[in-house]
Amino acid sequence: MPAPMMIPAADHYWSTLVRQDGEGAYQVVRRMVDMGVPLPDALEGIVVHVQQRIGDTWAAGEWSVSQEHAATAISEEVVRRLMDEVPPPGTGRRPIVVACAEHETHSLAALVVTASLRSWGWPAEYVGPDASSDQLLRRIDEVQPTAVMISASLSSSLTRVARFVNAVAHSGVPVVVGGAAFDSGGLRATRLGASAYAATPAAARALLDDLPASLPHAVVPQPGLVHEEVARLEQLAEDLSREVLEQVVGPVTMPDDDRGLDHWRIVLATYTPHLVASMAGGVLTDDPTVPAAARAWLDGVMVRRGAPAGVTDEVWAGLRSRLADFPATNALLA
Repeated sequence: MPAPMMIPAADHYWSTLVRQDGEGAYQVVRRMVDMGVPLPDALEGIVVHVQQRIGDTWAAGEWSVSQEHAATAISEEVVRRLMDEVPPPGTGRRPIVVACAEHETHSLAALVVTASLRSWGWPAEYVGPDASSDQLLRRIDEVQPTAVMISASLSSSLTRVARFVNAVAHSGVPVVVGGAAFDSGGLRATRLGASAYAATPAAARALLDDLPASLPHAVVPQPGLVHEEVARLEQLAEDLSREVLEQVVGPVTMPDDDRGLDHWRIVLATYTPHLVASMAGGVLTDDPTVPAAARAWLDGVMVRRGAPAGVTDEVWAGLRSRLADFPATNALLA
């Protein structure tokens, strides 16, 4: 929850997003900063808080995916504008490179981290959404950063975060990870080989202050057959999902326009590969709560969209029946 003084501002910000008023949204946060609220606090108490409401509203079926995307895009632009208004930091510190995991297109969390770090005097730069390993490595070579920060919101991104960490390992640059894909205790981050986990921009800042002493870089272990099984799960995610969906609900055809994207069949077809990739992330981190949480979330979305009772259970059972020769996955799901 935001601080009491920011609850009215957060409610006002929400109303600007409902009517898709980008300038109005920017002015809500700008006024709070002008009143003396530190930029990181304003972003956390207004933009991040309302973004959670946006996600919940879409999941509940009260907003269309188009409305959710439009509101998120406005918030991303608000953070970019405020970030660009922060005075350049003084010299003497090497930059922080911030990026989203591959295939993650929502930039908001990473932008909030970047803007917050800049407001605290760190020369942070945002590489962009859906960054590639090559893109990230080129930037590391160019600027020799103090650290790389990777944001991942989706549990299906955990395997791609692991590849990022492996790619950066040879540079000796510490990698700090954060986002909803990780557990609050940082266990998944440790098992992926990250130097540290930061739940908030303030936590990331505290880590940076002690970076040389407390964050030696860890190289991701390559666990042989488990790693091969994870790679197979990723490769087969789309085909497995299509086979199971045809068995459970019949062939699913994507709609020609946005109006059909919120039907439960389309949402199920969109997120079933995410469920398989979450299994891969769970195997890689040896954490059965990864696929369990993804399944529970999808089940809730299905219920609120009027899907037949038990459809998520049928999809789950169909996936498991096709994973008989995946021993690590079966052990995890058991």
